[in-house]
Amino acid sequence: MSLKRLSLFNWALQSADLFYLLDEILVYENRIATVSIKHEPTLSRSLLYLKAMELIEIKNGKYKLTTIGRQAALEIDQQDGIFILEKEQIGKYQKNQISEVRVTKLLLGK
Repeated sequence: MSLKRLSLFNWALQSADLFYLLDEILVYENRIATVSIKHEPTLSRSLLYLKAMELIEIKNGKYKLTTIGRQAALEIDQQDGIFILEKEQIGKYQKNQISEVRVTKLLLGK
C-alpha cells in the first residue's frame, strides 16, 4: 500500500464524520474540491515505529505487513468490541479498490 493511500485512510479514520464524507466523495466526485486531505507527519513516524517493530516492511515506496504484522492484525481483527467502525470502514474501502490515481486526485483536491 502506498503512503498516499495510507494517508487517505489515516484521514478517514479520524472520525465517523470523515468516514461518511469519504463515502460521499467517492460517490459524488464534485465534492472533492471542498475537502482538504493532507498527509500528517505523525503517520510517517508511526510507520517508522511499525517498521522498527518488524510489523511492516517498506519496498519501492510500498508498505506491506510482515508475517508478524499479519498475525497482530489478525489478533486485533478477531477481538470483539474494539475498532468496530474502523474495521468495517477499512474493509469497505479495500473492497472498493481505490486506485492510486483516485487517491492522488483526492489528496490534490481534484
